[in-house]
Amino acid sequence: MLTEDDRERRAAVHEAGHAVVALLVGWELTHVSVDGGRAGMCLTRSPKWADPFDRAVVDLAGIAAQEAFGFAQDGGCRTDSERVAEHARETHPASAALREAFRVEARAEADNLVRRGRRAIEALAELLLDVEEIGEHPARALILETLHEARA
Repeated sequence: MLTEDDRERRAAVHEAGHAVVALLVGWELTHVSVDGGRAGMCLTRSPKWADPFDRAVVDLAGIAAQEAFGFAQDGGCRTDSERVAEHARETHPASAALREAFRVEARAEADNLVRRGRRAIEALAELLLDVEEIGEHPARALILETLHEARA
């Protein structure tokens, strides 16, 4: 059973995963927040041409981040998984096998980007635990700085 601190950290890691991966695929980050361990939100702006695969990768990034940091999926992951299923249906409306392959490939890419951005996810999650809400500029600067340090 998770403590309240664990639930809060899980939510922060989940939302930070969405935020970092969104930036890594070239989207703009506008807002990230957590409300204790109960809920969180990551708002991004994707290009109009963003394909369903990128949307699925960003949607799966929260789940991938939770698991990368040792947290099991929780009920909050259901909405992300439902959105991925919608993206898969949009891409492959006639084939269940292709929809499943789409989901598996998107999850593999989300896992890869979470690994690549792990330090930034950790830094952003820690900041979210302190302030609970971050607008576009502070979050983006923190993430980009941490990603740059990780590459150096």
